[in-house]
Amino acid sequence: MAIVKSGMKIMSIPAFKNRKRNPYNAIIYGEMISAGHEVQEASVRLALGEKFDVLHLHWPQNIVYEPVTKAVYQTIRLFLIMSLLKLRGGKCVWTVHNVTAHRQAKRKLEVAFMRTISYYIDGLTVFNEFSRSELYETYSWSKNKKIGKVLHPVYQSRKTYSAQKNEENDLEFSNKSVLTIAFLGDIKPRKGLLDALCVLGHVPADSGFAFEIAGYCGEGKYLNEVTEAVVQLNEQGWEIKFENHRLEDVELENRCQKADCILVPYSNIWNSGFMHYVLGAGGRILALDSPPMKELAAEVGCHWVRLVSRLEDITSGCTKKWLTSTRSEEDLRSLNRFIDRRQAEIISSDFLAFYKEVTEL
Repeated sequence: MAIVKSGMKIMSIPAFKNRKRNPYNAIIYGEMISAGHEVQEASVRLALGEKFDVLHLHWPQNIVYEPVTKAVYQTIRLFLIMSLLKLRGGKCVWTVHNVTAHRQAKRKLEVAFMRTISYYIDGLTVFNEFSRSELYETYSWSKNKKIGKVLHPVYQSRKTYSAQKNEENDLEFSNKSVLTIAFLGDIKPRKGLLDALCVLGHVPADSGFAFEIAGYCGEGKYLNEVTEAVVQLNEQGWEIKFENHRLEDVELENRCQKADCILVPYSNIWNSGFMHYVLGAGGRILALDSPPMKELAAEVGCHWVRLVSRLEDITSGCTKKWLTSTRSEEDLRSLNRFIDRRQAEIISSDFLAFYKEVTEL
């Protein structure tokens, strides 16, 4: 898709304010600004004072799960912004990161909230075909909207990876010949870490694997559960390193490259920005089988993504064989093609083309 030549005016919720927690928006919109377009954080003041071509929504359903006072305020604010945008002839686009929120406690309210928002939405973008089918099944109104597939970007600029594996992991494991499986990034209950640790309790500790867990787990009950599970496994003879702190970008990328693979044991997923981060860093992924993961693996190749049907297979002989396999030149070309297609400037261009289609500019 070609970049739209005329400068467009875009508001987004959010645009840049979530940069630290999730750089996705800032990366995309930074490219749009570089290409001569205007992108601003949406506000009632802006919607009152200026005409914008597009309001771009991300994760709108999360409003439902905010504390009541905040949820009411954000709902009123959102509908004011959308109404003012529409009065001035603007269009509204929703990027479907998740068809429904990860939290499910208010599912009926969430569906009703999105049905109301649907009257303002002119177009939707999805990351993969699975999300499209789930969207149609969950929200029948989405079938009557313009819909486009805009891929998720990688977070790194173009790199060329070689067949040689990076140096050994910096962590000091007593057995230098073990294969290192890492669980990295923010540690939340929905990401399945405890389930994976529970499985290890039924696997011989001398199976040839060591585990690295590094990311922010917060405080309280869940941290205690993870810590206790790690302690018990180490007492059984496993080597598991656990670091409870948020990883900076350079450290996260470095660990993605040095571990033999990154474990992603999510069981309910539509897409994963973290998986794109890992692949953009040249890392390999061990994940639970699911339709969106099948799409990802089919594109980048089975050298980079191994899918298992159950957590018990993460330390299987097949996994060991996969981890010790040699990278071919075609494996490297496949990864580099994947990274090239998902560069931020290309994804930004795809969004701009979709905006043009929705606004009919």
